[in-house]
Amino acid sequence: MRGEWVRWGIGVWAMVLSVASLAAGESPVVGWRGDGTGCYPKATPPLEWSRVSKTLKDLSAQAQKPKRDAPGGQSVADGTIHDWLVLGPVPAPEGAKLSADFLPNEAQLQPDENEKSGDLTWKAIKSETSCLEFNTLLGKHLKSAAYAHTYLYIKEAHPVLLAGSYHNGLRCWLNGKEVALAEKAWSARVVLNLTAGWNRLLLKVVPDAAPDGGTETQWYFTPQLFGRGPYEYEDKNIAWTCAMPGASHASPIVVGDKIFSTAETYDLVCINKADGKILWVRSANYFETLTEEEVKANPALQEAAPWAARIREINKAYSTATPPDGKIAGEKRELEKKLYASMLKVDNKKYKLLDGQDPGYAGITPVSDGKFVYVWYATGITVCYDLDGNRKWIHLDNDGAIREHGLATTPVLSGGKLIVHMNETLGLDAATGAVAWRLPREFFQASLLSFTIGNEPVYLVPNGSVRRASDGKALFERKGEGTIPSPVVKDGVIYLGTETFKVPASAAEPFKLEPYKPAVNIPKVPYPQFYGGWTTSSPLVHDGLLYTVSIDGALSVVDIEAGKVLYQKLLDVNLDNHHNLKAVRGLGSSPALAGKYVYIFGNQGTCVVLEAGRTFKQVGKNRIENSIGQDEWWGHQESSVSSPVFDGDRLYYRAEANLYCIGGK
Repeated sequence: MRGEWVRWGIGVWAMVLSVASLAAGESPVVGWRGDGTGCYPKATPPLEWSRVSKTLKDLSAQAQKPKRDAPGGQSVADGTIHDWLVLGPVPAPEGAKLSADFLPNEAQLQPDENEKSGDLTWKAIKSETSCLEFNTLLGKHLKSAAYAHTYLYIKEAHPVLLAGSYHNGLRCWLNGKEVALAEKAWSARVVLNLTAGWNRLLLKVVPDAAPDGGTETQWYFTPQLFGRGPYEYEDKNIAWTCAMPGASHASPIVVGDKIFSTAETYDLVCINKADGKILWVRSANYFETLTEEEVKANPALQEAAPWAARIREINKAYSTATPPDGKIAGEKRELEKKLYASMLKVDNKKYKLLDGQDPGYAGITPVSDGKFVYVWYATGITVCYDLDGNRKWIHLDNDGAIREHGLATTPVLSGGKLIVHMNETLGLDAATGAVAWRLPREFFQASLLSFTIGNEPVYLVPNGSVRRASDGKALFERKGEGTIPSPVVKDGVIYLGTETFKVPASAAEPFKLEPYKPAVNIPKVPYPQFYGGWTTSSPLVHDGLLYTVSIDGALSVVDIEAGKVLYQKLLDVNLDNHHNLKAVRGLGSSPALAGKYVYIFGNQGTCVVLEAGRTFKQVGKNRIENSIGQDEWWGHQESSVSSPVFDGDRLYYRAEANLYCIGGK
């Protein structure tokens, strides 16, 4: 998904993970990022699509004070306010809290461009993104505040949701009324009850000292607007939407005329590619790992058997003309809890779910050889189904321990083995699920990657070690955990972050990986450093260029041969660094190439489309806005760090609650 970018930060979850590339002599393998590179050169998806609330379609903003009560300003249908008046730095009174006025009667401010407040002047700015980065606008300061003001126009009164990230304190007023006050936090969720006509939105943001003794202050806010109930949306170029049985941040995979996606906690969902209808759902819970003999031998399991049967019945209902509603889905969750409690009575170690599993238990992309679909869940279960949902085998290997944010390494297929990393690395016989080989515990937070060297199927460990698929034996071993972004192998070169290695022509000994080009030091850009500029998304390699995106949405494009950064750009992708589900912290979706365009998704359903090349050229900004809850605080705007999948003239995007097919109907 760091020398700044060799370590790439602390343990950020690894649900954005690589899978198998095409292996010579094998059936085409489909998994995360398609063949593991994120390149779909023959794809022709739309450059434009949207799902926008009608409220935002009617909303506009401007920095200058309105001269009359008539519509004006720039549309904010994409959720981004581009026009602001900014004032600062305003010194904080000694010992004053954020709730105190730093300016006289600050709540009633109605500024205009070049107007004075004390000795300071309100300056109009046009922001390219949702990010107000005050270090850049005002210089680096502590014990001070920045003020940002805009005028919002709406024809009829209606609420909207203001959401965004910051790092320390935020105070917010609408039409002179305080609607938010947080002395120290990371994320804002504010309901703005807009009145008909012009509204005044005023923000006050105070900086924070750099974390971990660093030199950069944290002084920014990323305000974004979303529709607020009642929810009415207008769609463009969305062929269909499929409501999923559960959340997941894993990418879907396309196999023939079917799409497969995981769903919490241990579901695999098969969808008809043509119309988005669910064909079948299968649950791989702990009860499903048992034999009939094991169930008959234990009274607790006999008690649980009807619950497991009822879960299967509910799963069948998803493929009917009237799929389960929220009440039945809630029944399924309660049955899963009861089933899990019974399994713990049998063995509270073997059947214990891992705590602290940030990506969720189903945040792992499946892999398919075109005949079967293989799924690993962070419950310790690996399962194989045919394309019609018939289970071929199921395997449980749960040692119950995790490190930091959890386990989320996508399995890879190579040389007839399904290779899974669950603390230990297992080579499972793809035909039977039997353990062919097992390696001792080792820690890394990106995925394995399979490819071939000569005729030898091998797999790559994120630290650069290369091992045989047949027995797990190391051909080349490097120390360390490696990168958090999953590696890429393309055109005979291994990409570990910005380190590159040439793949030897033969796997014969002595085997060694030699550097291809010197590692490129990608400088930190002066953008929000919520996680220090780290990267979790994997790079995209195309036409001699490497595209890599930080968790803060900063794109860096590298000339691989020259070993230099061509340009860096903060992307307008409506990021939020602290959202609903634990795994949705910043940009984690990996860049993808479709035809001659690069597609990059933020975590709030916004995607920018760039023309591939040596200079920055944005050709589209697209947003799927879909609120899926009524909670006053979260607003529960649908989000994801899933990577997009392309197929012909369509794009498939797995968000928190829905799978979207983007393309003509």
